Amino acid sequence: MKSKAVFSGNSLNIKTPIFALLTVSLISTGFIVAGVYFLRTIAPFDHLLIGLGILFVSGTLFFMVNTKYYKLHFNEEPGYISLVESTSWEISPFKIPLKYFTEILMQYTINDKKKPEYEIILKNRFGSMLLIAKFDNEKEAKKFAEKFESKIGLPLTCRNEIELDSINRKHPFNPYPLFLPDNTNVKTAETRDTASISWKVKYHPFQVGFILGIYYGFFHILHFSVIPSGDLNALAIIVIYTALGILLSLLITVILFSFFGRYYVVVGKGEIQIYHQVFGRKYNEQQMNKEDVAIIRSTIDPENETIIIASRKGIGALNNLLKNYVHGKKNIKKMIDIDDVINLRDELFRVDVSTLRLVEKLYIDQFILKNF
Repeated sequence: MKSKAVFSGNSLNIKTPIFALLTVSLISTGFIVAGVYFLRTIAPFDHLLIGLGILFVSGTLFFMVNTKYYKLHFNEEPGYISLVESTSWEISPFKIPLKYFTEILMQYTINDKKKPEYEIILKNRFGSMLLIAKFDNEKEAKKFAEKFESKIGLPLTCRNEIELDSINRKHPFNPYPLFLPDNTNVKTAETRDTASISWKVKYHPFQVGFILGIYYGFFHILHFSVIPSGDLNALAIIVIYTALGILLSLLITVILFSFFGRYYVVVGKGEIQIYHQVFGRKYNEQQMNKEDVAIIRSTIDPENETIIIASRKGIGALNNLLKNYVHGKKNIKKMIDIDDVINLRDELFRVDVSTLRLVEKLYIDQFILKNF
């Protein structure tokens, strides 16, 4: 769901609105109650109501427990930005030295759906970026960026094209101290030739329960409502149960990948490599020359929780898509160059960090910069 960034006094609140989720959850609970109350009197609609209720209650609860809330305090302690991250499981406060950042960027870019948007980004003096918020409307983005500038006291730069190389390779990286939580699953390993950092994107047991609840909602509708009431032959019934079995297998695979898989970023002497490893096998392996890396971007935006590592070719492809959109507007799909699509796939790495704390994301960002 789309996150919302709102100023309140000397603070910036970034959160995912949950009113719609609460509304759907309450209505779905009503479906379950109605289905149980009218059980066997309005068949097969009684089990249809129960199944839909379980499906939507589980789905909304899954998203609700995955929501995050950030509060950035300005001028609370001179020279620092104080942050508080709140999730369904814990509250984590920490500080970032203000001098770590050099400017605010209002960046015109294009998203995964090939639609333009405006990103508000904090850029540090070594070139990496921290995504703060996104807007579809230019006026809203400019208003937010100017207010952010007045609160934090950093200069604002507006760009219609993405900078082809933001990494500062002239000066050694000097990280500020970040301390990982005691129960972190982030691990590092360094040798003379390589430095690697890895982590898990792991579902909470409650989330696993809600995923299985979503599946059971589908199963309940088909098993207790559709099949008994439908004039289905044996082949159709076999197909339905086979599809349910395949869906359950896929869900179990996703859960196992969550608990036993690890994401890796490995920085060598001349290249950077990412992959997802499960039971010793590597998936989605990608490599890029270190000299070609143009952008490293982390995020505080709950809607888009990935670390992005992009090459000059990847940024060039994004800029080309932006130009085509400006000239082509609604005909953007016809104007997309296949080379740009290939470059976006091969030259822009997205690494999932959706279940990590913000301090862990920033630690990963610093670890990569330190070993460049």
